Amino acid sequence: MNILHSLRHWFAPAPAQKAFAPTLAAWLRGDLAETSGHFVNAYQQSTWVYAAISAKAAKLAQTPLKLYCGEAAVASGPAWQLLQRPHPRLDRFAFWELVATWFDLRGEVFLLPVDCQGAVCALRPGAGIQHLLPMPPEQFTEIIENHTLAGWRYHSTGATDPLAGMVLLPEEVLHLRLPNPWHPWRGLSPLSVAQLAAQTDYHSAQFMKGLILNNADTGLIVTTEQHLSQAQMDQVQAALRERKARAGMADRPLFLSGGVKVEKPALNAADLQFLENRKFNRQEILAVFRVPETILGFTEDANRAVAEAQWRHWIHHVLAPLCRRLEAGLQPVLDALEPRAGLTACFDVEDLPEMQEARRGRVDAARTLFQLGVPLNDINRVLDLGLPHYPWGGRPYLPQNVQPIA
Repeated sequence: MNILHSLRHWFAPAPAQKAFAPTLAAWLRGDLAETSGHFVNAYQQSTWVYAAISAKAAKLAQTPLKLYCGEAAVASGPAWQLLQRPHPRLDRFAFWELVATWFDLRGEVFLLPVDCQGAVCALRPGAGIQHLLPMPPEQFTEIIENHTLAGWRYHSTGATDPLAGMVLLPEEVLHLRLPNPWHPWRGLSPLSVAQLAAQTDYHSAQFMKGLILNNADTGLIVTTEQHLSQAQMDQVQAALRERKARAGMADRPLFLSGGVKVEKPALNAADLQFLENRKFNRQEILAVFRVPETILGFTEDANRAVAEAQWRHWIHHVLAPLCRRLEAGLQPVLDALEPRAGLTACFDVEDLPEMQEARRGRVDAARTLFQLGVPLNDINRVLDLGLPHYPWGGRPYLPQNVQPIA
């Protein structure tokens, strides 16, 4: 323990820290917007990246987070208060949306436990944890000593950051991450896989934007058998600009002399398949983030029954595993707040409207099984109806007289 605490002196930041470059600092804050047509930030510039990440984050925030002691629900205590308000400046919906967003953008989440004074504290009993502070993963660097994680160095980008640059011990950082086969200490970002598809879709949108601004004209080619002077070329260019001076207006007549011909290039095969390529890019991006198209409202290839089945499949196989990962990550916080209570946190995905509809279908199946003489407690266990254990539920009944068989 003394060696771990001495890391604060070994890796202490210098009194005068060198600030990040303005462009890099703006990128870390997510302030870089479309200025010169360059692809800089997929979350800000790609429609489908933003739609996929925000859809998953909003659904996670909508899922109720409940606290249990064994099978009994808990609605009081320090741990319950922390889950109701994890961050002083964020409600719990915005907090979990931010956590899910960092998972998809960077493949990992850094949460710092802070006490009532706003200082970072360790995840141990009696630490007095009041809030959890989500931090950008780019500003953390792992400190490895003898092939072991000895701490984290947090780099501050300026006065707008919630904390100054510091070195943190491993027990002062709650690090949740996705599996990364190539880095034992950091997570693998799904965005890194979807980067090429996002770039392609962004530049395709830029091409469409330029096409619309030019009245759907792909341009003109001027040819002549004579050598033109610079003044003559300027005159031809001015005439062409005057012909298309305003977008959305009819083209003006153009008269050129001296054997000058104006040709319009024809669309090639790639241009004719433009919309199909954009649709494929959308499907590729959504596949990386594991979000079906029906979640975003594209139902042209699916009827109502298929769309409802995809919603349930998405919740079971995408949202529920994310919830289980977050529940396991929160367990050290619950153990530090109430070490003897044996508390567990659980995202109740069965409480979502889509799962309530599926539960009504299971109730219809349970009614059929009960009429066949299957005990209610067995039906509840097999179909996961969420009903309590009834003392009489172990007996089979006949529906004619509603009397026990034996």
